[in-house]
Amino acid sequence: MEGHLCRRFSLEELGLAMGISVRTLQYGFREELGRTPMAEAKRLRLGRLRQLLQAADHDHQSVAELMRAAGLLACGATVADDGHCWGESPRRTCQRRTMDL
Repeated sequence: MEGHLCRRFSLEELGLAMGISVRTLQYGFREELGRTPMAEAKRLRLGRLRQLLQAADHDHQSVAELMRAAGLLACGATVADDGHCWGESPRRTCQRRTMDL
């Protein structure tokens, strides 16, 4: 999943790629990670966004461009999710990084 964050995939595609049923895939994710495969994909994308925000050249890349690069499409929902996961909005992460330089 990490190597294909920009790709949208279904549970069926994931199961097929792993050679297991959708039910086995879901069960395995719940058992090992405590979340669904789609929740894990979102967590990975938000983590990638955070990395990009912290390393970005903000004079040349907008937050929306970085979100697309991380495989995130819905800006409003992502801002809320990112703030919930990391305690600050993507814009605040950018501002804080600029102040730290």
